[in-house]
Amino acid sequence: MNWKFVKEVVVREDVQLLCIQETMRETISKEICQALWLDQEVEWVMSSTVNKVGGLLCLWSYEYF
Repeated sequence: MNWKFVKEVVVREDVQLLCIQETMRETISKEICQALWLDQEVEWVMSSTVNKVGGLLCLWSYEYF
């Protein structure tokens, strides 16, 4: 995944909710979520991969939800 591209889209489109599927990650840190969202006011939920399939990450801002 091109994380730089994701950050650019979040800023350019004023994204309020971001869902990334097929993350291929077991875990994700608070620091990664804040860097992706470009704000410390972020919440997220993640469903990790199962047998190297799937993985869903959803991020949103406190102020919108």
